[in-house]
Amino acid sequence: MSSDDDELAQSKAAVLLMIRHCFMQRWPVPDWAQQAFIDACFHVEMGGAASWDDVFGRPHPPGKHLRSIQLENRKYGIYSRVQEIVEKEDVPIDDKLFERVGRETGLGGATVIKNAYYRVKKILDRLNQNVSTASGK
Repeated sequence: MSSDDDELAQSKAAVLLMIRHCFMQRWPVPDWAQQAFIDACFHVEMGGAASWDDVFGRPHPPGKHLRSIQLENRKYGIYSRVQEIVEKEDVPIDDKLFERVGRETGLGGATVIKNAYYRVKKILDRLNQNVSTASGK
């Protein structure tokens, strides 16, 4: 996929994301987004597109498993849940805990949850390090 294709796919998705954001914030939808959505509907109704994917782009990259997308979007929740259990129950961070969180979330076993947890921990550690460096601590 070329960078032009990437930009086109992002702009198509931007219409839906803007409309969703406006709905969530209870804001009026901007004129450009309204018109783009109306044009897309008309295009589909007139037989100009075989599917909504043709109009708005694919929701996820080809070859990406939905489970991977769900896990990626919930990794911060996984991290928070592990921390919550550790603080409330004073238990160690180990495979038993990761297995428990995996059962609770339905996202996988100990290894999957452990990997998600440590990806977030690495990000947070790096952010904390940058903040400390920036503040001279």
